[in-house]
Amino acid sequence: MSDWVIERRPDADLIDYVKCIWLADVGGEPKTLVPDACIDLLWIDNGDTWLCGPETTAWTFSLPPGVTAVGIRFRPGAAPAALKLDADEIRNVRIPIDALWGDRAARELSGRIHEANGQCARVAVLGDAVRGRIADAQPIDPVAREVADRLSRLRPDPVRSLARDIGISERQLHRRATASFGYGPACSPASCESNASWLRRGQPADRQAWPSLPSSLDTAISLI
Repeated sequence: MSDWVIERRPDADLIDYVKCIWLADVGGEPKTLVPDACIDLLWIDNGDTWLCGPETTAWTFSLPPGVTAVGIRFRPGAAPAALKLDADEIRNVRIPIDALWGDRAARELSGRIHEANGQCARVAVLGDAVRGRIADAQPIDPVAREVADRLSRLRPDPVRSLARDIGISERQLHRRATASFGYGPACSPASCESNASWLRRGQPADRQAWPSLPSSLDTAISLI
C-alpha cells in the first residue's frame, strides 16, 4: 500500500459492492497510479466529486501540497450495477458527478461532504450516497462475478476455457466482461489489482451527457 493513501474495509452492508474506502494525501510529490480494474467515487477537498472509470495505462499526477481526497472503490464488476452504466463507457475517463446525477444531487452531496468534520466523516457521506444507489441497484451480473473470481487467480483460465465453463460463447463473454469491467476477459483483474488507483484521466466516451473535462487535476484545481 502507498504511504499517501489509507484503505479501510467498507461497512458490512456495502461489502458486496464496495472493495474498500480510502483516505489520501494527494498533494506534494508526483504520484504514479496503475490500472486496478476498479471504479472509484471520490471527493477532492477543492469541492469536486468525480466518478473515475477503469484505466488501461499507468499515469503520474502532481498536485499542490496539502490537497486531500476521500473515496469509495467499487469491486470489479459492481459499479455498473450500482450506478446503472457500462464500465466501457467510462474507460480512461473521469466524470464530474453532476454529469451523472444532475446539478442538484451533486451540489447536495458536495455540500454534505464539505460540512463533514474530517476525512472519516467525509468518506462516510460518500458511503451513504453509494448506499442510496445500491438500494435500487440492478443485481451484479453473475457472469461478472464468476469472471472476476476466476481471473483473480494466480494462474487464470484461458478465455476459451472460461467461456466454456460458464456456458456462454467467447463473444458473449467479451461483451459482458467489457460492460462490467471496461476490459475484455483477457485483461486479468489479478494483474490490474496489484496497486491502488484512485483517480483517472482521459476524455469522455461518446455519450452526449459527458462534458469536456480538464486534462489534469492541476487544471481542474486552477479553475476553482
